[in-house]
Formats: sequence, C-alpha cells, structure tokens
Amino acid sequence: MLISFVVLAVALFAVATAKILLVLFAGVLFAIVLRTASTWLSRRIHLPSGVCLAAIVLVLLGAGVGFVLRFLPELAKEVQWFKGHLPGMLDAVRAHWLGKLFMEAPGPDGKIPAAIDPETAMTTAWSALGGSIELLGSFVVVFFVGLYGAAQPDDYVRAVLALTPASSRSCVRAR
Repeated sequence: MLISFVVLAVALFAVATAKILLVLFAGVLFAIVLRTASTWLSRRIHLPSGVCLAAIVLVLLGAGVGFVLRFLPELAKEVQWFKGHLPGMLDAVRAHWLGKLFMEAPGPDGKIPAAIDPETAMTTAWSALGGSIELLGSFVVVFFVGLYGAAQPDDYVRAVLALTPASSRSCVRAR
C-alpha cells in the first residue's frame, strides 16, 4: 500500500513538473523570438534594443487587446445561443448515443429513459473551466518569462553557463 502511494505521488509530481518545465521552455522560446526581433529592428532603425523590445511588446499587447475586443461580442452571442440550445442538444445526443449503445427504444414521449447525471455535467463543466484558467495562467507566465528573458538575456546566459561543465563553458559562451 505504501509503495503504491509513493509511486502515485512520484508520478503526479513528474506530471506537474513536466507541465511547469514546458511552460518555462515556452517562455524561453518566446524570449528568444522577442530578443531576435528587437535586435533585428534595432539594427534596421538604429534605436536601442530596449526601445525596440518595448515597441514590439506594445504592438503585441495592442494586437491581443484588439483581438479580444473584436471577437468578444461574437463570443458572447455564441455563449447565449449555446445556453439556450444546450438542453435540446443534450436530449438529442442522449437519444442518439444511448439508443445505439443500449438498443433502447424511446418512450412514449420520445425520450430515452436514461438521464444525464447533473453531477457529472457539473464536474465536466468545472473541469473545463479549470483547464481554461490553467491555459490562461500559462500564457501569462510564458509572456512574462519571455519578456524578462528578452530584456535581461545575460541572466539566462549566466544560468546556463553555471550548469555547464567548466571545460565546455567557452564553447557554450561562443554560441
């Protein structure tokens, strides 16, 4: 029993760590993209790299806000439509799939006797909401790790050099 618990705890820790590392890796990739773009722009218009980075970030934020403002009214309309049609859709799905799975004939009212469990529906809805919030949080972390990494790349270079064996540091530093 104890061994099963330890194995489960290690597996859960590995999954959680993998998610964190993937988010941090995405942030580093975003930092590389931002730094490359700001360096390229700095060379073209002869402004400091920090000013170009700020301009690029402002353009990205403006595009994000514009995207949200553009599609938010349509999303609200879709949510209202979905909210109004959801009960009928659930009945249709239930009748179609449960009828095929259990070969049950609809009752006199045209409905399959089995019902969708409200607790299961709420659990699924909360799970979807939690996943959406987790995704939004990951985007925020990627953005800020990328922003910091693009603005202060020397900190990351020092960290990578500290993890590199002393005999290979000159080769790593050159790249």
